[in-house]
Amino acid sequence: MWATPRPISNIRSMAEFGQSSFPETEPYDEKGLILVPGLIELVTEESVAVGGTHEGLGLQNVGEIAIRAWRGPPRFPERQYSGVGWILAKTWLPYVFTPSFPGYTSGHSNFCGAFATVMTHFTGSPYFPGGLAQKTIEPGYLQVEYGPSQTTVLEWATFRDAGDQCGLSRLYGGVHSPQDDLNGRQTGIRTGELSWETALQYWGVDSTCSQFSNFTVGGITLRLATALYTFEEAVATCQECFNTGLANLSAEMLLAIPSMNPTEVWIGSYNGSPTSYMAFMISEQVSVTVRQPDSTLGVLCQ
Repeated sequence: MWATPRPISNIRSMAEFGQSSFPETEPYDEKGLILVPGLIELVTEESVAVGGTHEGLGLQNVGEIAIRAWRGPPRFPERQYSGVGWILAKTWLPYVFTPSFPGYTSGHSNFCGAFATVMTHFTGSPYFPGGLAQKTIEPGYLQVEYGPSQTTVLEWATFRDAGDQCGLSRLYGGVHSPQDDLNGRQTGIRTGELSWETALQYWGVDSTCSQFSNFTVGGITLRLATALYTFEEAVATCQECFNTGLANLSAEMLLAIPSMNPTEVWIGSYNGSPTSYMAFMISEQVSVTVRQPDSTLGVLCQ
């Protein structure tokens, strides 16, 4: 693990040194910015003249390094936007506020990589329920300036798609560099794997189990980590619960199912206790509790 400077520190400090592309042209320093036509350029008397590329930067900035980037936050962000234009590199600001600690690695990339990994295991599929997740961004949603100018819809097929875009957003926001993001994603994925294995231990499931048992009852997919009953009894019991909504079952068992139509239910051991189980209705994010006598009737995944 090592610390790396943020983009704002890199860009501003390198701009102070000058440019590193042409040794015969001042200001030159090997630690300066690399000139890229149309993106990073040297301010000259010609370029600041009327009609010039850097018109508006002024003669006082001749010899400085200019970059074509976001102009910075407007005075009234609720109704104004800055857009992109030529500014002095030494005054550059990122689109997102930069925290006061090194950039390696990206926390967002870590968290989202872990999220994607855990959710893939938890749901038994790399895809969002229904195969697609969407987020609609309406005009005026942004806070740093007015935008977007029109309704924008973000879409992801898999949890990993969403996690990757989350990490990539830190580059677009100007607060991280590629190595912060990519290495953060890898760390997050590994963290998600370890978290999943640890969670299974609390649920009384062997972490070496490669997959869970899935079966469908009445169009509802059940995903069993530790069997509450034999396969046949599980099918019969859960079918009865879904049919009644709230059923008092034999052997002092109670399964509370809210009156909704979930598409997937998770059933597994809870707190390592054979007397209490937790089922999660994935589609509605609602928890229900299953209680039964001390005895269990076998393990489907071992």
